[in-house]
Amino acid sequence: MATSNESRPKSFTDLNDDCILLIIDAAAKLPRQTGTQPQNVKTLSLTSKRLRRLCEPTLLKFPDGKLTLQNVRQPEKETFNALSRATFVLSSLEALDVNLYPNPSNNTSHGDDVFTGFVAAITSMPQLSQLKMDFNNSHAAMNQLRREFLSVDANLPTIDVLHLQKARNSDFILKACPQLKTLVVEHCTIQWQDTFAALSSVVTLRQLEINAWSLWRLETFREMMPYIKDVPELCIKGEHRRGPLSALATEFRNLPKLKSLAITSALWEGSAIRPPPRGYLLRMPPQRSLHTSEQSDAANAFFATCPGLKSFHTFCRTSVQTYERNRDGKAEQIDTEEDRGSWGGFPTKFNQRLTR
Repeated sequence: MATSNESRPKSFTDLNDDCILLIIDAAAKLPRQTGTQPQNVKTLSLTSKRLRRLCEPTLLKFPDGKLTLQNVRQPEKETFNALSRATFVLSSLEALDVNLYPNPSNNTSHGDDVFTGFVAAITSMPQLSQLKMDFNNSHAAMNQLRREFLSVDANLPTIDVLHLQKARNSDFILKACPQLKTLVVEHCTIQWQDTFAALSSVVTLRQLEINAWSLWRLETFREMMPYIKDVPELCIKGEHRRGPLSALATEFRNLPKLKSLAITSALWEGSAIRPPPRGYLLRMPPQRSLHTSEQSDAANAFFATCPGLKSFHTFCRTSVQTYERNRDGKAEQIDTEEDRGSWGGFPTKFNQRLTR
């Protein structure tokens, strides 16, 4: 039966949302021309609140289809209030990188309302899978966040990657992430024991990266071992030590569940550290890096010490050498990128490896 004229849309805004979304998708695919031609979707989004809402997914779409928000510095209360009002962002954001420490210029602490807004926002994000927080060792910021987490019984069930930078006593954050698979701790050298003690409550944890562990000492490393005994994949970047890498293998003898290990191959012979060239993943030593033969010796030493270890990675400047255990239990170097299926540490930019 033919549709009567009365039921037909009389204007563009009479179309239902599905029809308008098809038009928006077509407009986004129109080729751009030179001159002053307006940006089709952006212009359309400015005409009404409804069209703005419908255009947001296209306007905010990233090339890889992932929506991320990086390097949010010293946020104010209004930052998270605005985020909470942006319904598309709130429902689609997959990775968030935020600095939660006081402004270094005036050293004033955030008000509690900032942390209230932050926790309200992240607990309302159904797609948030990666969360990075930098506390700059601020005792006040960590206490404020702890109070807010506990007051609302915060739960972050979608987080599978957590990156903590200069965070002390962050056990409550780990306990709020019941599906956590990858944890990166960077410069977490102050009051780290409580954080590591909480690892036993995260039964889903598979990958742990200890990154730029400043003030590292062998005694501290030994103290850490009981906390990480159940982690199957471990990465240690930027550690300080003396002597050959192979001599460190005995320290891993009490990690029966360890399957994959990635560790800095640079040889630290002194305490002096120079800044790394721009773009390098690791701090660079003032002397030298291990040669391939020394890396192979280290791999064999670790395979002999850790019966369950299957893959061993050594970092050297920006390259990674990968070894696997062969049938004879010896180290066999893997040269092709295609064969490096085991985890070799998390990327510097945490959002480069979104939901796998």
